[in-house]
This record gives sequence, C-alpha cells and structure tokens, in this order.
Amino acid sequence: MNAKELKIGNIVEMDGKVYTCVSLQHIQQPRLAPFIKVQMKELKTGALLETNLKVTDKLNEATREVKQMQYLYDEGDLLYFMDPESFDQFPVNKKDHKNAMRFNTEGALYDFTYVNGEIINVAPQTFITQEVVECDAAVAGDTARNAMKEAKLESGATIKVPMFIKTGDKIEVDTRTDEYVKRVN
Repeated sequence: MNAKELKIGNIVEMDGKVYTCVSLQHIQQPRLAPFIKVQMKELKTGALLETNLKVTDKLNEATREVKQMQYLYDEGDLLYFMDPESFDQFPVNKKDHKNAMRFNTEGALYDFTYVNGEIINVAPQTFITQEVVECDAAVAGDTARNAMKEAKLESGATIKVPMFIKTGDKIEVDTRTDEYVKRVN
C-alpha cells in the first residue's frame, strides 16, 4: 500500500517492527511536495514513533487475525488458554500480558491478536460481567452528584461504582477504561 492510503488503525511493518497507526495528518505546503505526518505505536513494546512519510512511500501491511480464547488456569509464569473450536491449549507468558489479566476469572474469554502468526496482544472482552465481593455501604448524605465508591470485584480488581451498588450485585465493566457501565440482573 502507498502511504497516502494509510488510515488510523492500520497495522504495518516498518524496519522489521510491527506498528499500528495512531494518528496521521496530510500536509500540503505551497511549493513543497505533500507528506504525511504519522504517529505509530509499536505493538510489542508500546513505544511511539513520530515520522513523516512521502505520499509515494510503500508500506507493507501486516496480516492481522483476531481469535477468541478461553482462560483455563495459570501455572507458575504461564497462563493457559484454550481455543473453544479446536480445544487446543496455548501457554502464554504471564509477564507479557499482565494488564490483560486484571479482570481475569476462570472461563473468561479473551481476544488474541495475531500479526503474521505471532501473538501481539491479549485483551479481555470489551464488556464483562462480574460480581461485587466487597464494597462500603452507602451513607446518608453521600448523595452528591455522581458520588462514587470503591468496589472489589470477584477478579480482585477494584473500580469506582455508584453509591447504590452493594456486595453481591453483578455489574458490567468496560475493560478499556476500567469503568462501571451498569448493574446486571
């Protein structure tokens, strides 16, 4: 693909590394050749790269595949996941995907992103349902606008929830922002 076809979210290979396009701006100045100011994020390390590309530069688009896996158990430094279709089990290094395990419970589904056949990212489902195992009771007078309190979930994660949530309630959480979405019946 040419650089002028690049869009936010595209995954490309440059200098032997795999990047995703975070932002881009087409720039055309009088009497100068047009170029694209690009901000790229390396998928393995998360490092940001800002560079300028000529509109005629060639980019290698990486093949991306997202597969859903089910968490089974952890053993030492490894986490074991299962492909729900083939029932194959895959070990993944715990330290490489520590953030993804924040809302981890047995049987939870995760999205594995493969680029050129290699695992680049492990992410929990965008919206998950968990039970509140511990939270303070609401106190009279604590009803200021959007008053929030801390709640501990069954996975061990702690998030802010509205005052009406109590221990035993099931809630939906947005894993991208670690925010309460709604109470689930």
